[in-house]
Amino acid sequence: MDIIDITKYSKEIKDKLIRMLQSCNLNFLVGSGCSTPGIELLGDIEQEINKLKEAGRKEEAENQSNKFKEKILNAHKDLNNKLETVEEYRKFLDMLSRILHKRPNINIHKKANIFTTNYDLFIEQAANDINAILNDGFERNVNLKNLFKFSTNTFFNTTYNNGQLYNYEFEIPKINLFKLHGSVSWKLKKIDDDDVIIFSDGYRYKYDTDFVSIMPSNDKFEQTVIKHIIYDLIRMYANEIEKENTLLISLGFSFEDKHLLDITRRGLKNSTLNLVIFCYDEKAFESFKSKFKNFDNVSLIHRTGEELSFKGFNKLLTETINGI
Repeated sequence: MDIIDITKYSKEIKDKLIRMLQSCNLNFLVGSGCSTPGIELLGDIEQEINKLKEAGRKEEAENQSNKFKEKILNAHKDLNNKLETVEEYRKFLDMLSRILHKRPNINIHKKANIFTTNYDLFIEQAANDINAILNDGFERNVNLKNLFKFSTNTFFNTTYNNGQLYNYEFEIPKINLFKLHGSVSWKLKKIDDDDVIIFSDGYRYKYDTDFVSIMPSNDKFEQTVIKHIIYDLIRMYANEIEKENTLLISLGFSFEDKHLLDITRRGLKNSTLNLVIFCYDEKAFESFKSKFKNFDNVSLIHRTGEELSFKGFNKLLTETINGI
């Protein structure tokens, strides 16, 4: 395990990050820590729900789940009032787009994957604000019913721009967004006797906790199997980190999700995978040291005695990509 204290940020560390950003299959794992203060942290809700279920108090567990959903929905009544949170996501996506545009190696796709367990739409709002090319998994084909269906097949698409005067192709940089636990914009709908997930902006107009979500619980994976799309998304996460020459950067994610922790540990058996975790504080730093103590291909980036927030990550990334 590599421990990096950014209070001692050196040219050597910077050059290493630049090489990885430019030459690796680029992936991010984004957790709820990045969406604060727009939405308060998840806290101990997972433990609370599990304790209630284990005690046979299913109705109370359901009420706890709905309370959490209410917090998510309340944050989306007016995304423009969450300027501080959305602004950090704007900076992140803008820098990510710049990294992809500058990629010199034609053998590495101008593509980055963002995997997140967040239900919120801060990333989508930020992408809309800066006109970033973000693939959220919905097929936005022209249709008379104006229904956009979700399909994991969209994540395998690559778009090229052809020059009008010269015979060349230019790959258009793209950011894939994998929402591993669902989203407030996902609704389950029956179309021609098939249950499909469609894009919905109903959260803007009415109070409705019935969006597609996998709520925190120890039996989450069983629920995920039932919901095939969620299962496919998690399988895609596993497949991506098993690819040769892959970089996975973790931001605001605690790895308290046991299933994703297990999948990530299995992926780390791929010796060409580099996992870089940005630690919010000393408590998180110690937790990650314990969780990944047996892996040499893990780097923990922290700031001794200080917090390292999403804003701090963006500042560090800005300093890094200015050297590209």
